[in-house]
Amino acid sequence: MKKKIIFFIVILISILIIIMIKNNQSLKKETSNSLDLGVPIQVENVEFGNLTKSIHYTGLMESKSTVNISSKITAEIKDIYVNEGDRVEQGTLMAKLDDSKLIANKKTLESKLKTLQINSSYLSQEVSDYYTSSSAIYSLEKLESEITYLNDQKMKMKALLDAGAIPKNTYDELEQKSLSMDIQKNELKSTIDNNYESLENQKNMLNSQIEELKTMIDEIDMTIKDTEIRAPLSGNIRVINYEKGDLAIGTKPFVTIDDRNEMKVLVSVSEKDLSNIKENGKVKLGIIGRGLNLDAQITKISSYMNSKTKMTDVEININQEEILDELIIGSTVDVEFVIEESENSPLISKESLVKQTDATYVYTVKDGLVTKKQVEIGIEVKDKVAILNGIETGEKIAIKNLKNLYDGAKVYIYQGEDKE
Repeated sequence: MKKKIIFFIVILISILIIIMIKNNQSLKKETSNSLDLGVPIQVENVEFGNLTKSIHYTGLMESKSTVNISSKITAEIKDIYVNEGDRVEQGTLMAKLDDSKLIANKKTLESKLKTLQINSSYLSQEVSDYYTSSSAIYSLEKLESEITYLNDQKMKMKALLDAGAIPKNTYDELEQKSLSMDIQKNELKSTIDNNYESLENQKNMLNSQIEELKTMIDEIDMTIKDTEIRAPLSGNIRVINYEKGDLAIGTKPFVTIDDRNEMKVLVSVSEKDLSNIKENGKVKLGIIGRGLNLDAQITKISSYMNSKTKMTDVEININQEEILDELIIGSTVDVEFVIEESENSPLISKESLVKQTDATYVYTVKDGLVTKKQVEIGIEVKDKVAILNGIETGEKIAIKNLKNLYDGAKVYIYQGEDKE
């Protein structure tokens, strides 16, 4: 039994030795063929294209201007004419507050005003006609006529007195009567003037009361106007904080309106990426909810950084007016901050580069031979690099087995463009 086992082991070892010999011969044959064909390589064609180095973030679509509208008075809400999400134009009536008490007060004041205006009109006419129609004026004119007659008599009596035709006491009586009538005249004139002044004061007081009532009515009109809550700008209603029947108060906003005429994207950028962006820098936006792609610029970089999150807000205005109505406030936006761009430059794979201490090289392939060329590289993005100078479009470059290459080496293309 043991002899059989040993016999089988010997046969197995012999088979393995034969296989190893054949494999070795095959390897030598392949090496020989390789030496005949050159170093096997993989190549790619140099093509012109664009390369963008960027930072990606997610932002939110917001209105650049959001306005809270509050009631100017405290009153019950009678009607609400809009809903959340509605588009409103400037001046649109959004709600109506109860104005019944205000209207009632206005009617009461208007009735008082009418009465005062009638009294004022009568009193103004009385003042205007006072010196022509007053009975006191007639009495004064009569008294002045009597005084004139008496003065004529005094002159005659004086002549008689001087001639000794009448006694002196007769003239003195006439003189006394004249003095008494002058006093009456002055008193009557004073009374007339005082009465006129009193009428004038009454008229002025009535006019003041009239103006005060007019002011009060104007104020009520303004308050009645304030019972209409209208949109101060065009936009979309984000939220309504009241329902019909609620008591509207000035300290609580009635509605919030987003101005759709100006939209922005708000992005929070980390501290480490902040140094790579700047105001007016190029940005590419992807409006996810609408399938739109836009080019924009950084509008504002906040001077404040959150001390906990180490994030800073960056604003990007959207200036394409034709799409503003399509944008959804609060929607997600893909934001690509363009750090560096290379346009219409030769592009190659990074793995084709041979970086040495003095410079960077590539191996171009032509007619089965490679040429080592120095290149100046530009921006690098993922597995691609832009070449500033050193090679041209259409050239073939080696991208595999570079360690075995040297300037002028014979090569065999086993994979890539125009495989041999």
